[in-house]
Amino acid sequence: MHLRLSIKIIIQACSITFKTETNAYTYTSAITASPLNIPGYKRLAQSVDPNSVGSFDSNFDFAGHMPIGAVNLDYRYRVDTTQRFTFKVEHYDTQGREIQSPTVQNRTAETKVTAKTFNYVRI
Repeated sequence: MHLRLSIKIIIQACSITFKTETNAYTYTSAITASPLNIPGYKRLAQSVDPNSVGSFDSNFDFAGHMPIGAVNLDYRYRVDTTQRFTFKVEHYDTQGREIQSPTVQNRTAETKVTAKTFNYVRI
């Protein structure tokens, strides 16, 4: 008989499930899981249900043994406001010459970015 271990990686602010993994285990099998490194996000919390099947260590890695029944393990993340990413728009003509200075924006994950097309006519 195979039992289900379900692992979810959830982005907190927008309740998006970033990753879901479901594996089959036999009763008393060792089960493990680790949080993901998602650029632009911080781990917010972790939980396991039922909580009697194992524990998280100081690195938030989970280790336990499969009970009779399903296990649900969640890692929750939020935007890391200390990490910024560069969004750059460059405009070149068909000969590869720059026709306008680049537009550069530094933003955190999930921050709106804007860009416009540049209509250039060489006479």
